[in-house]
Amino acid sequence: MIKLLESLLMWKILGPMKAVAPENRVNEESSAEKSVPRSQAKAAARNPSPSSSMALQNSSAIVFLFLILLLFRQLEAAPAAGVMPEGQDHFHRSSFPVDFHFGASTSAYQVEGAYNEDGRGPSIWDTFTHEHPGRHKTLEGYGHGFLQILHLLVKNPSKDDFRDYADLLFKFFGDRVKHWITLNEPFIYTVAGYDLGAFPPARCSPWQLGKCEAGDSATEPYLAAHNLLLAHSAAATQKGKIGITLVSPWLIPYHNTKVDEDAVSRSLDFQFGWFMDPIYEGDYPFIMRALVGNRLPRFSAEEVKMVKGSVDFVGLNYYTTSYAQSISLLTELNASYSTDSRVIVTGLRNGVPIGPASAVSTFYSYPSGLRDILLYIKMKYDDPLIYITENGLAEANNASLPLREALKDPKRIKFHFQHLLYIHKAIKYAS
Repeated sequence: MIKLLESLLMWKILGPMKAVAPENRVNEESSAEKSVPRSQAKAAARNPSPSSSMALQNSSAIVFLFLILLLFRQLEAAPAAGVMPEGQDHFHRSSFPVDFHFGASTSAYQVEGAYNEDGRGPSIWDTFTHEHPGRHKTLEGYGHGFLQILHLLVKNPSKDDFRDYADLLFKFFGDRVKHWITLNEPFIYTVAGYDLGAFPPARCSPWQLGKCEAGDSATEPYLAAHNLLLAHSAAATQKGKIGITLVSPWLIPYHNTKVDEDAVSRSLDFQFGWFMDPIYEGDYPFIMRALVGNRLPRFSAEEVKMVKGSVDFVGLNYYTTSYAQSISLLTELNASYSTDSRVIVTGLRNGVPIGPASAVSTFYSYPSGLRDILLYIKMKYDDPLIYITENGLAEANNASLPLREALKDPKRIKFHFQHLLYIHKAIKYAS
């Protein structure tokens, strides 16, 4: 369409092309440049000749075609309608540093099925979804740019078992894969599996909503997380670049008060710092030690040497930002991971969502939160190498929407554009 408009515009400006000898073209140009007396020009303006009227019409057509071409050029350069945030500068892939890597990936177990093909046996998720069909939900979000060793597939592994499994993968794929992610979202695995009972192995205290057959929400999440950190460190002795992927929202105070500002700090420590601090500091966050007490395991001197410094990079999964509201220490609560931090985490304030909702009830679009958590990690943990391994928008299926319309996908385009924009802002701020 744009090429056609360009051709029409040139035709209107130049007229039908004629074969003109070079010397004749010069003579025509010289004639056109001869000046016309001002009086004749005024008379011509008052009483235009048929040829001049035609010229005016031609000029109007040229202006019209030019405006249409300009519009199409803008549409070609801009994202889909409604995607470009108002007041934001345009930016492109070339706006990012040359060492910034773009990529996409998938999670084999979440998309391939075939639980009994090619020698594959049932995993803990196969068993769980058959025994508890009402609790099963499709996991959303992909983003692991490198090969990931564990993605919620097996029971909480022992250090030795996980090391043996990792050794096998390194043996078969180490000549091609140079970047490895040991664990994906150990926070989700431990809390959903051992505190809430919503994920396998479905363990929790009797009073929890999961109504598990067995478990202790006050101790088992911390033991599971501890074992996962040890398993990660055992696999991190291999050649290649080793990382771990952690998930965290960004948090902002529910009220503009000191207690809710402290709640933000506590919640980040209980979610992100729970795994990040042992890897970068050698122990769990101080506030976790203070609030959880002897229910929080301790690392031996040898284990500290294994865990601390056991990554070359950190994978970050970011989907949303939430409010953090402090709970008074005087409030009596059942002991569990969920209550130990004394924080209510919510995406609503006075019934108003923090951002546009998604098909996941706790996920709201809040792009600036990605910038904030990137800068938080940079400043608190001495500027580690970060790969954003997951970020995306969950949408409910609309079966009535024609495929042609669904493929336009404006919400997701806007989501990724805005998040990339705030990644760019974080880079500029930090440079």
